[in-house]
Amino acid sequence: MRSEKEIAETLERIKKSKRRFEEDAKRLNLFENYLFASTYGIYEDQIDIMESLLIEIKLEGVTVEKTYRKGEANTYINPAVAEFNKYASAANGTAKTLNLFLKPADGKAVASDPFIDFVRND
Repeated sequence: MRSEKEIAETLERIKKSKRRFEEDAKRLNLFENYLFASTYGIYEDQIDIMESLLIEIKLEGVTVEKTYRKGEANTYINPAVAEFNKYASAANGTAKTLNLFLKPADGKAVASDPFIDFVRND
């Protein structure tokens, strides 16, 4: 089972990533772009759900017991673990999409994508 410290560190990393996207997007005025803003909204929802799932895992543990009518108890992986993994994968994909909107901070040239150029109005 993950310790409270590990869960707190994971939550902090998630929040730090969210703040970084928000700061970069504000700096580049990307919230005025509907596609970016709606994608960022999806990302925020995914992060909120992940935080809730981590708290549930913390409270209930990684495994749960289910007792059947005859009094027989079986131990299973907490369903929140699988859901967290699904949302983490989805959030990673959304973060990758958000990164496509952000121009590199160091100013180095990157391969151009016509769709992203169109969305950025380049």
